Amino acid sequence: MSGKRTLATRQRNRVFEAYRSRGRANRNLWLVYSIKTDRDWILQSDLHLVHWISFLEVDPNVVTFEIGSDPPDPGVDAVARMKDGSSEKHRITSMIDLPATDELLSTSTIDSKRTQQIRYFQEGDLRPLSLEAMRWLKVVCYGATIRGERQHQATTSVLGTMMTSGAGKIRDVLDYSPNFDIQIIYAVIARAAIKGDISLDLSREGFTTETNWIWRARL
Repeated sequence: MSGKRTLATRQRNRVFEAYRSRGRANRNLWLVYSIKTDRDWILQSDLHLVHWISFLEVDPNVVTFEIGSDPPDPGVDAVARMKDGSSEKHRITSMIDLPATDELLSTSTIDSKRTQQIRYFQEGDLRPLSLEAMRWLKVVCYGATIRGERQHQATTSVLGTMMTSGAGKIRDVLDYSPNFDIQIIYAVIARAAIKGDISLDLSREGFTTETNWIWRARL
């Protein structure tokens, strides 16, 4: 038998390691696929899930990110690379762990040694975002169905339609793309939303045929 471990085995081992590292903590552990980074990540709690969706995966200003940091830093939950070329360290914390008031500027401060912004996220910041985050999770799941696939023809057709129209509802895109499976169209739209080509309005309702979208270049 080959000594090389399969991807599934390595992934399973990572999950077990993350589970054991929780100790006696009573919180959910999430294994998620990121469209933006095209890889799996392990998230340590429900709050980490909301943070990942709201401030990393669907934030159009974030180009890419990593969960944790390299080299490892116990005070950093994620590092985001921004469109303007800067980077942010993200820390999910409680009020008791926040720096002194004179070091805190709009829940962020500057690490002068590494010239990186540090953003602090408290439970009170994240919980109000949980409902919309769950709506976005559905979008992420659609995008994951074409993981590893280019879907060149469908992508060209769907994005061409959306770029020309500029705005509309999801059902309009479906009507203009009759030659493709509806699930593929949803997946292509999801990928476009995560990568920042379009903006989806999920503030009041979930991702459906009636969801409004806008081509971001028109904003």
